[in-house]
Parts: sequence; structure tokens; C-alpha cells
Amino acid sequence: MKVYTGESIKKIEQACFESGITEMRLMENAGVACAKVIRKEFDLENKKGKNIAVLCGKGKNGGDGFVIARKLYEIGANPTIILTHSFPRIAEPVRMLERAKELEIKVIDYDTQQGVCRNLIEDADIVVDCIFGIGYRGKADEKSAAIFATVNRSAAAVASVDVPSGLDSDGVDFDPGHIKADLTVSISAFKPVHIMETTAPDCGKLVVVSINIDRRFFSTEKAVAEITDKKIVSAILPSRPEDANKGTFGHLLMLCGSYRMPGAAVMSAAAAVRSGVGKITLAFPDKAYAAVASKLNEPLFLPVASDEKGFFAPEAREELIPAFEEKSAVLIGPGLGRELGSLAVLETAMKRCKGNLIIDADGINLLAKNIYLLEERTGDTILTPHPGEFSALMDKPIEDIMRNRQKYAKQFTERFEHTVLVLKGSNTIIARKGEILHINPTGNPGLAQGGTGDVLAGLIGGFIAQGIPAFGAAIAGAYIHGDAGDICAEKLSQRGMSTMDVVEAIPSSMLQFE
Repeated sequence: MKVYTGESIKKIEQACFESGITEMRLMENAGVACAKVIRKEFDLENKKGKNIAVLCGKGKNGGDGFVIARKLYEIGANPTIILTHSFPRIAEPVRMLERAKELEIKVIDYDTQQGVCRNLIEDADIVVDCIFGIGYRGKADEKSAAIFATVNRSAAAVASVDVPSGLDSDGVDFDPGHIKADLTVSISAFKPVHIMETTAPDCGKLVVVSINIDRRFFSTEKAVAEITDKKIVSAILPSRPEDANKGTFGHLLMLCGSYRMPGAAVMSAAAAVRSGVGKITLAFPDKAYAAVASKLNEPLFLPVASDEKGFFAPEAREELIPAFEEKSAVLIGPGLGRELGSLAVLETAMKRCKGNLIIDADGINLLAKNIYLLEERTGDTILTPHPGEFSALMDKPIEDIMRNRQKYAKQFTERFEHTVLVLKGSNTIIARKGEILHINPTGNPGLAQGGTGDVLAGLIGGFIAQGIPAFGAAIAGAYIHGDAGDICAEKLSQRGMSTMDVVEAIPSSMLQFE
């Protein structure tokens, strides 16, 4: 599912009108589709007589609301239309209001009966928000702000059409007192507001509905992002040939772990094993040997010199040089630490690895202080930072990053054109210069625990080692990692699931792509 700006959606609809489809037809389609979702989400077929306050502005969004009120009335609900900004002045909404009146649906003007309207909103079972649409910008006027506040105080469930009123479709220029929805029914496509960290939570559950605009009209506008789905991942993951051997599926070199953090190497390597990679060589400081070797069977082990704390010693770089030969991909970072030896190993990996290099965790923290290493890279480099690590890479406050992760992800990959960025978090972002941003929809708060990032890095590394291009491997890895987390949450609960549970669930997720 692609994500379009509000301006792009307006142009798509205009092209549709010019082809001969009337605005009345699209408005009817939108209202019917939204009413169907509201009916299903709130079980209105079985719960007759629910009091529904349908808040309608004077524009086309209000016209959608008039259709919704009519359709909910027809299934036994008790809708009341509240005209928040007087009577509509556009021909199509005017006609839709007349149709609603023909069914004797109650219509109240907020300007003349504010007290009655406030009571209706506060006493409603459901509020349907059709006040403003995708064209809203800026700060609400006094009346709109009062309506928003009344809706947010109400105990009613709130369903917004397209965008919760007070938010703009791009999620940037909006009123802080905007309506907070439990359900948002987005017409035709997702908009940026639905995926941005600052606004997505206030959209509630998201459902996209089609209003029968021919797909050819969407090709005239450039999407700003794409939400990964099963179809996309299926196209990325290749079939495995019948005559395959372990050499067919690549050889991953992993530079991970330390005496204090052996688990990072174990979890990352275990995930790489589950990716289907042919061979793994796991290099780690020799003081971590007992902890690592007791947990893993599949990888080849390459213990190298440790410093006094059990991290990679500076002289380990010389021991590692031969290991870079004939490897399909290299992963460095989980459990690496930030010591002098860790930096020496990172520098060696950055220079010796001519192909795909995946950098995670402390590898990213070290890279942030030595960014010139990334500037010198010619092979693909895949970075998997969480927001704090990305803040260090960008040298910007984390608060700024979180206000618009998409913008900064694009800025970073424009600067480093051989880099694939996997910016972790709710709705993980995968970015690369020249490619559409991908937003990952899988995962849950149960993944917010130590080690899950190591699992993601290992999974992506395993995919890349098998020959999957870096951008596609990052997209597929994020999706399957999150899906494995969702499988765990369903079986074990978000609180009860562990990082190794996620590793063990990876094959269950990948079954759908066989």
C-alpha cells in the first residue's frame, strides 16, 4: 500500500473527475465505504439503536458524513447530523444533506444550538468526525478548538474520516488540540499523517477504503512511501533451487560479541541461521568462547585476541583479515563494545569488505564518531540504528528525529548514496537513495527488549549473504522480524515473550513465503 500526500490525492481525484466520473459518485462511494467500516468495527448490525453524532463541516468531508449518516440510519442506528460550520455551500454536499433529510435524520446547526450539540457529542455512543478533510492546515479557530475539546472529553468512540480533524494530511502543520480518533478510515490511500510518530497514535486503528478510482490515475502521482505487505516480501525472497548445496546460499562473516555481551553474538547468529544462509563464520573475542560456544552449534567459530576487558583487542584486526576472503556479506556490531580494539575491527571491516556490510549497535555508535569511514565506502552498507543511534549519526537531537523520521531518513541516504538505512522503531523505516521509503507495519511493543535488534541484524545479514540485494533484504528482514514478534505476542503475550522466542518464531513467519 503506497502513501500519498493530500495534494497528490486531490490531483488523482481531479484526474478522475476529468475522465467523466462525477464528484457525486465519488462522494457516495466514499460515504458508503466508510459507513461499512464503521458498521463492522462497532458491530452496529448486532447493536441496533446506537446514538451516533455525525459532525459535518461545510466542505466535501461533510458531504461524506451526510452519506455515512444515511447509511447508518438504514441499518438501525440513530444518527444525528451536527453542522459544525453552518450549512454546506458546495453543490454535492448540499445534495447529500437533502437526501439525509428525506429520511428525517435529525440535523442540528452548531452555531445556533451549541449547548444541544455539546450534549449530543458527550452522550453519543459513537462520534463520526467529518469536520475537516485532507486540506486542513494550522491552528484551529476558537469554535473548532471548542468542538475538538468536546469530542476528546466525550466517552464516545471516535471514528474520523480520512484524517482526524485538526491534523493535516502531511502530519506537519497541525493544531495540538486536534481530535484523537479510535478509528480512522482513510480514503483511497494512506497519507503521511497516518505513519508519522507524532500523529499516528492519534489516528487509532487505520483502515483504507477504495472508492473505485481506477489505479491508472495513481500512477500519475509519486508516492512518498510504501507500506510493506506480504506480496512485496514474497517478490523479494527467491525460491530455493532443488539442486542447491550450502555454497548456493552464501557465507556470512559476523564480527560480534564480547566477554560482557556474548548474548548479542548468540542471538544475532541464531537469527542468521534461521534466515537460510548456507554458512556462518562467527568471529568474537576469545574470552567469550565458553559463553558463545555453549549456545550455538551451526556457525564456524573464529575466536581472536581479547583485551583485558574481554572486548576485541587491537591486534585482532590482523587475525581477522583472512576471514574477509570469499564472504558474501559481513555483519559487525552486536555486542562489539566501544573500545579501541572495537574501533580497529570496525575500521578493518569498512576497508576490507568490498561487498555488503551490515553495521548494528556499537558498530553504529563508533561509526557516528568516525563518519569519514562511511564516506569512503563504495560497497553497500546497511545500517540498523534505533532512534538514539540515528540521532548520533545525524548529530541532531532525538526529539527532532522523532518529529519526522521520514525526512531525516531521506536526508541521510541522500548524503550516503551507497547506504541502506533501517531506522528501527514502531513502523520501522527502510530507506535508500533513489528508492521509495518503505514503512514496516509488523511488530509490537513486546519487541522493545534487549537483543531484538541483534536478531534483526542477523536476519538481514543472512538474507544479504544469500544474494538478496541490500534494500530488499532490509525490507524482508524488518517484515519477518516484526511478524515473528507478532506470532510470539499472540502465543506468549507481549510481556512474556523473549528475544530467543522471536528467533524461534522466524521459521513460522517464513512459512507463508514458501
